[in-house]
Amino acid sequence: MGFFTDDPYDKAYMIADPAKDKKAGLRLEQFRFGQEAVYFPPQKYLPYSACTGAEIIPTSFHVTGCCGKSIPAHAVKITYGGEGKFVSLVMEKKTNAERAKELILEKCRLF
Repeated sequence: MGFFTDDPYDKAYMIADPAKDKKAGLRLEQFRFGQEAVYFPPQKYLPYSACTGAEIIPTSFHVTGCCGKSIPAHAVKITYGGEGKFVSLVMEKKTNAERAKELILEKCRLF
């Protein structure tokens, strides 16, 4: 499982057992929220100790095909590290996005 950062050698935020933390974590759509990190496909994680904030941004899924419609969605933008680094977790349900934001902000303030 890979640590989500631009510098894979940054040991300051590594966690001891990401697989165990992920398995015990709460699942919201395709993401898991453990005690130490948030996990997302493909096998990446971002420790809460690296997070500096989170906010919800309205977005949409663009459907290809005959209809060409967009499905409303919600992105949880997690800022981490410095220099404006962020990762977005796109979720279909607003309640899931709000819960994810709460979990991230609650956990990142512990560090």
